[in-house]
Amino acid sequence: MSFDRGVALFDLTLWVARPAPGLAGGLPIDLNFRTELFDRTTAARLLERFRIFLEAAVALPEVPVGSLPIWSEAAWHQVTRE
Repeated sequence: MSFDRGVALFDLTLWVARPAPGLAGGLPIDLNFRTELFDRTTAARLLERFRIFLEAAVALPEVPVGSLPIWSEAAWHQVTRE
């Protein structure tokens, strides 16, 4: 399923759809963004952080949302050590 809207209606829009019945592999997700504000690299990083957050939420349902990670270990190490 494609969510391509052609033109960004907002600065940043996350589209999430229900997967087709019987299909495995996760949620169809698309990020639409204003290219004047974000580049592809930044958008990809945002999606990666969202993926990490969702995986943690599923794996750790007892953890409060505000305590769930949004960084991979490598990215966190890079940010905190450099």
